[in-house]
Amino acid sequence: MKRNILSLLASCLLFSAFAQNSLEGVYVGLEEMCYTDKSGKKDCYTDPAQPKYKWYHLCYIKIKGDSVYMDQSPVAMYKKDTLFSASDGAFYYYRGTMSKKDTTVTIHLKEYYCDYCAVRSQIKPDGTRQVIKREKQYAGRLTAKGILINGYLFRPTAGKPYLNSEKPRRGS
Repeated sequence: MKRNILSLLASCLLFSAFAQNSLEGVYVGLEEMCYTDKSGKKDCYTDPAQPKYKWYHLCYIKIKGDSVYMDQSPVAMYKKDTLFSASDGAFYYYRGTMSKKDTTVTIHLKEYYCDYCAVRSQIKPDGTRQVIKREKQYAGRLTAKGILINGYLFRPTAGKPYLNSEKPRRGS
């Protein structure tokens, strides 16, 4: 009984810390490598060489005040086996902002740069091409264990103290 009360108290204190704007730090979680087509059908990246593996982006999110940085690397998982890719699915780096209200976090991100990515562009009326940066928006829910985003838990981590998305780019 005493142990249960202590455990409940520890959980309440951790949740209270999240609720009091102490979100600063680095979080790690997964994002499916999927998209929804025009008809509303969900389509996920697959590798014919490893059809049982499901592909994700391993995401590191760093929150500093209301600024957010996110690095994404492709990984494939099957049961307890994880494959880290050298190029499949690309390596995305985002920057943005976040806002918090009660137990809800809203994160707005814009692509900072990307390695091994196709460049999205459109042709302007004058015939020149304009690069279109990818944007993401997440609505997360704070829990005692981290931030729940799209059904995946992003847990606080002591690893990755400095993300690539924080670094200044050459020529920027």
